[in-house]
This record gives sequence, structure tokens and C-alpha cells, in this order.
Amino acid sequence: MRNICCYDVETSGLSTKDDFILQLSAVKFNPETFEILGERNWYVNPMRKYEISEGAFAAHGITKEFIEENGRPMYEVAPEFLEFCKDFDFLSYNGNG
Repeated sequence: MRNICCYDVETSGLSTKDDFILQLSAVKFNPETFEILGERNWYVNPMRKYEISEGAFAAHGITKEFIEENGRPMYEVAPEFLEFCKDFDFLSYNGNG
């Protein structure tokens, strides 16, 4: 059985067209023993004009100010995420695709 990389995202809202990923988190584990093999967390700055919906803020508490101070562009985050999860099967938390 292959090890698993479970990931989750927090977004600026629920629209797949108009909203953006603000946080990407992942944990790698052995599915037989549930031993944690690694954990990572990234904050993503959309690098364009965006708003965080009231519902999204209520769910995750991330502010635009926090993202502007701590976020990095997705073009930097994505390769790190893919490298972190390399050779693991993917599992999304609350994903639908």
C-alpha cells in the first residue's frame, strides 16, 4: 500500500471562477500505521485584486493583511507542494474532484 499525502485548501470564497486559494496544507502519512511522515503549510498571495467573503473569513479567519504579510505567489508554492507530495497518493480533505 502506497503512502498518502492528504491536502486541504482555504479560499477567499466558494466561486471556482472568482475566488482564490489562500492557504494550502498537506500531511503525509503511512495508511497502515498512521505514522505522520511530514507536514507543510503554505499561505498564498493571489497577486491580484481579491476580497475574502464573510463566509470564508468565518470559516478560516484569514485576513487580507495576513496574506499580504505572509503569502507567497502560487507560482512559488505549487512546485514546493508537488515536490512535497511526490511519490505519494493524493487525498483531498472535503474535495469533490
